[in-house]
Amino acid sequence: MRQLETEGLIEIQTNKGAIVKGLSTDDVLEMLDIRIALECRALKLAIPNMAIEDLDLAEAILSEYDQTADPSAWGS
Repeated sequence: MRQLETEGLIEIQTNKGAIVKGLSTDDVLEMLDIRIALECRALKLAIPNMAIEDLDLAEAILSEYDQTADPSAWGS
């Protein structure tokens, strides 16, 4: 709990417990920027080890995403 508080994700209130702090738009955008950078790096490292079957699977997954407007259905 203390680590979460240190990271600014919760606020510990004496004799009341912990409250989850909301995220600002800037916080969310920063996290998305970090995630994009990490995913791009992971992909760059993975591409040399990919087989044609991996690319076919990726294409099939992207096709499913295109056919489903509801993001909550992605990845299921």
